[in-house]
Amino acid sequence: MPARSGQQRSKWHCNRLLLVLLAGLLMQPLSSTALHGAASASNEKHPALESNDRLSIPSGSYHPFFKRTDGVLTIPVAAFDLDAAPVTKSQYLEFVRQHLGWRKSHVKALVAERNYLSDWSGDLDPGENLQAPVTYVSWFAARAYCSEHGRLPSVAEWERVAGATQTAPYSQDATDAAKPFQFAMGKLAADVRAMPLQFGAIWEWTEDFNSIPAMNSNESARPDSPLFCGDGFRSNDAADYAAFLRHSLRSSLRASYTLKNLGFRCAG
Repeated sequence: MPARSGQQRSKWHCNRLLLVLLAGLLMQPLSSTALHGAASASNEKHPALESNDRLSIPSGSYHPFFKRTDGVLTIPVAAFDLDAAPVTKSQYLEFVRQHLGWRKSHVKALVAERNYLSDWSGDLDPGENLQAPVTYVSWFAARAYCSEHGRLPSVAEWERVAGATQTAPYSQDATDAAKPFQFAMGKLAADVRAMPLQFGAIWEWTEDFNSIPAMNSNESARPDSPLFCGDGFRSNDAADYAAFLRHSLRSSLRASYTLKNLGFRCAG
């Protein structure tokens, strides 16, 4: 059998990834509604978050999903501070108490689609599990909250902490829709695993979620260069399904989207 070319290998990995996605959800046109399915985790209650302290993350590096035109494989990331856990419903409740414009009955359609805080019974009623991560929040809402507590982390900062390479330890257990995707929701880097950082329950907004790596003129003209499967050909490791899923989700988002399992944490 002839050896596969790099492009053929990339397409093979992409097709395999799509089979994983199909096992976890019914495919629909890629829209906010479809992304609700792709971002769904289990319906069980999240365990109580013991702390949302701000932790000091040492300087390190980020292994980007895309190949860089200069051939550099890792990007240095300066030291920064990061919340130990995602923002909870309790914390967000205090935010909306103080900011009428971010209550679900007052928020503007321009900054949050109609599913904003759709799991809340009322403007000030997030339900019983106050220590669960707040979700159904848009990028605009997350950014507004974090502007009072620091800022949203960048993609590079998030990936430096929770983007450790991992290859498809997914489950095909149909009783838990999270398992095909939870492996992509965060795996701690080796040097921060001793810290009380919590990842893996939800997807998370980043400040520059919609940033797209620069391509040279030859790449931008290629038919295989568009986002999603074509990106595998430009990736550093097309078999890193977790990074592929995160990249694909981010590149499909709009700032006003409010998804069932998309929350956020703040950085400083």
